Amino acid sequence: MSSVASAGRTERYRGVAALLFVAVAIVGVIGSLQVSGDRPPAEHIVPLLGALLGAFALSAVAFGLPRAEPWAEVGALALLYALVALGALGILNGLLHGSLYIPFAGLAALLVLRMRPRAGSAIPSLARQDRLLLAAVAGSYGLSAYIGLVAPTFARPGGSVFAVSADAIALQPSLDCSAARDPATGAPIEVHATLAWQWLQHEWWPGSFDGLVLEWHTLGGDFTAEASDVDPYLLSTSPDLGIEVGAGSSATTGGPGGKFWMGDASPSGANVERLVAGSGRAEGAGVVGAAIDVGVQQLRDDQITLVLAPLSGGRPQPPPHGTVQFWGHYVHLDRWTAVSDVANCDW
Repeated sequence: MSSVASAGRTERYRGVAALLFVAVAIVGVIGSLQVSGDRPPAEHIVPLLGALLGAFALSAVAFGLPRAEPWAEVGALALLYALVALGALGILNGLLHGSLYIPFAGLAALLVLRMRPRAGSAIPSLARQDRLLLAAVAGSYGLSAYIGLVAPTFARPGGSVFAVSADAIALQPSLDCSAARDPATGAPIEVHATLAWQWLQHEWWPGSFDGLVLEWHTLGGDFTAEASDVDPYLLSTSPDLGIEVGAGSSATTGGPGGKFWMGDASPSGANVERLVAGSGRAEGAGVVGAAIDVGVQQLRDDQITLVLAPLSGGRPQPPPHGTVQFWGHYVHLDRWTAVSDVANCDW
């Protein structure tokens, strides 16, 4: 290859690599600003700090590369391989979370690496000043990548791991039967059932869809829960699930992009369906399956509340003196299911 052609190829490589670094820097900063507004302040500041550090490193190399700065040549090569490695890690994380991840930056970095001329592409020797500049770039980008991987550790107790286990969640069910009594039956006209959960550890890159299965049984009088597929108390409303109408209705709003919704979604959906079917109850009449968009909810401590009410004039009716039992299952992807204790409420 002639020296002119080689020089032209080198210039194209430098120009395209610089454009890629600028694009990745801009996307990273914009992405860090899209963090949901209801998260704690630390979960806003830490990702933004990481994105700014990464943008500094990428922009510095993008500035020095077209000028054939020796430190930028070495830094560009290191950043390209880093983008490829982070893309591969993202693919692995997507596979573990049952989702498809396309590493656009990593794929673009591979293409740019193929553009790099082989002839005369030996890593240049660096003067002391160049080594200092390269160290600043490498340190900034390394710290940025570290913050991106373990940001939840800074913001939440318990630390972060690549994949949480069932021991990483604590489930707490509760019931409130303090509503007014129905004059005809003596039973509460509403029962509020809440399942709260707390994460003791967090995943570095949470995503995909988890599931919830919430069950309740009414006991007392002549009613036997095991003998009926319909509980005297039906799902009435649940703002958390987008249910806005009366007792026994299955009308619901929401879906991926919202935090919770009634139904299920892969990869946790098969286990949610199995638990709902195994309960022996009709959906909304003793059991409810729900999905969680973890990409939105981000494995944060949370809770979900169901408002249960008897169907007016329907059968069976709640007994005058009885007990409601309530418990929940948390289904994490297709890996494991955690089960809560049983909460009781008597009247």
